[in-house]
Amino acid sequence: ASFNARFDGAATNDGLGMSENLAVDLDNNGEIDLAMGAATDYNGLSNSGSVYVRKNIGSLFSTTGTTIDLANNSNFEIRYDGASAAENIGEMFLKSGDVNDDGKQDLVLDAYNAGNNSRPGSGSVYLILNNFFASITGTGNIIHLATSSNYFARFDGGTTTNEYLGVGLAVEDLDANGKDDLLLGATGADYAGTGSGSLYLVYDDQINALSGSGNNIDLGTSSNYRARIDGPAAGSNLFRHGM
Repeated sequence: ASFNARFDGAATNDGLGMSENLAVDLDNNGEIDLAMGAATDYNGLSNSGSVYVRKNIGSLFSTTGTTIDLANNSNFEIRYDGASAAENIGEMFLKSGDVNDDGKQDLVLDAYNAGNNSRPGSGSVYLILNNFFASITGTGNIIHLATSSNYFARFDGGTTTNEYLGVGLAVEDLDANGKDDLLLGATGADYAGTGSGSLYLVYDDQINALSGSGNNIDLGTSSNYRARIDGPAAGSNLFRHGM
């Protein structure tokens, strides 16, 4: 075989691999883990989307031709399921970074078609801190993001409809203080004209001011972000293809 391992989607039209997949040490043991998005609906909500986490994949490189069927719950440690129909969580972008300055990787998941705050298609981005998942043991853990205790924060698109927050994501230290900040693209935002697009900057101090779980942050409120950069004109669709 010309590959070491192949992960197969769990069902017809699962769309595994459509997103930007992520290889990083998520459980702090020095080994690489893999996060994979799939446009699926295991929770009975059509196109809610899922993100699989398979830990410690290094051993897969010692063999060839291994096929791993994600329909078998023993083949993954965690599966995050989108909170609502058509949310499309994980379909486009997955990111990681240390946003709370504890030296550990946190997960950032896009749900670009979510309609929270009664704004269809405004989009959401979930922030799941390392302590929410690193200690999870065993296989086949199904985590539904409709349960607010399963995520640290959810950032919701700020305009009425079709902002598509999460089309364009990055985790970077913007202010050179050694701590990661969030860059949240919203390709359909209309602040400078229909479809001009916007980029929200959420700095680490705003994130670290939060505590507990289930913090829902409405980006329609300007105090919830440090800066917003708007596309130059209608139809610009800033960050339509990511960043």
